[in-house]
Amino acid sequence: MASSKPIILRLLGDTALYRDGQPVSGPAARRHPLALLALLAMAPDRSVSRPRAVGLLWPDANESTVRNRLSSTTYTLRKALGPDALTATGDTLRLARELFECDLWRFLEAVEAGDYEAAVRAYGGDLLDGHYLADSSLFEERVAQQRSSLHRSWREAVRALAHAAEQTARPGSAAHHWQTLAADDPLDTDVATRLLRSLAAAGRRRPSRWATRASAC
Repeated sequence: MASSKPIILRLLGDTALYRDGQPVSGPAARRHPLALLALLAMAPDRSVSRPRAVGLLWPDANESTVRNRLSSTTYTLRKALGPDALTATGDTLRLARELFECDLWRFLEAVEAGDYEAAVRAYGGDLLDGHYLADSSLFEERVAQQRSSLHRSWREAVRALAHAAEQTARPGSAAHHWQTLAADDPLDTDVATRLLRSLAAAGRRRPSRWATRASAC
């Protein structure tokens, strides 16, 4: 019987995979299978060509080796997640969007909808934080570009919440959001200034260590 629970793929912050509410362990939770899922999840249509996948995941291996590695990786994922989780049509691999929940998708959808509170809740940290493929600089470059873009979107979402709190006379909430940004980038002097103003408006006289450090720069 097929599971009624979605497969949960967490890519923001600590990378993790869950099926039926339980963490997936074993071969499917290793770096290359998770990297393949990440590539598919990051793609706009949740698909990637086989040549693109092997070029990013095993750039230095010969053709026969990468073909076997990709086949083994897709088999491992299907065995762990179910045969319909990952499909192949010709040279294209596709993630079954309807079977998955992914924090990355929730974040992007919330940003697109202008729901910044939901976006901030969905953002658990940097994309694939701590997950590396030491033998593939191409994969690392691809992830680094996406990571940077997502981080900027997160900061913009937090900043939007801070401005909204200021405009609705909620200095305590504004200070909370400016504090979040100051902790992320202690050298942002604009954030530090706004944090100090919000703290003063909220009647909190002791500035944060991040604000103090940034305002001194």
